[in-house]
Amino acid sequence: MVRRREASRKTRSSLSERLAQEAKPILSKSSVRRQKQRAREQLAGNREGLQAMAAAVTSVESTIESTPREPGRASHSKNTARSRRAMLERERQRQPHILADLQRQADPFAALRTHVRNTLDLAPRTVRETDEAMSDT
Repeated sequence: MVRRREASRKTRSSLSERLAQEAKPILSKSSVRRQKQRAREQLAGNREGLQAMAAAVTSVESTIESTPREPGRASHSKNTARSRRAMLERERQRQPHILADLQRQADPFAALRTHVRNTLDLAPRTVRETDEAMSDT
């Protein structure tokens, strides 16, 4: 009997020692879920950066004047294999310049706006104050 009691005490004490050594609090399922959600939000990026990007997009949209296109001009060109290859080659030539410009400028969004403005077939527009401000950054 004595040996049995001693063995059970020994087992209990070793178990309590192991639990004390771990000292890791047991988290509930909802707590683990909240921690994972916080980690995902941090990986997705901060909201301030996304808000700044949304403001940049709206500023670009406001600077572009909507002018009617020429009536004789087709709105969409044919998307042939030859035109796709030509477009791909043009973009391959432009890409190193765009990446170099992004690294050189303090505001990479300004470089992207300039690239989009130069790449897309936009109707002619007048220069506004905001355009000058964008080119200064």
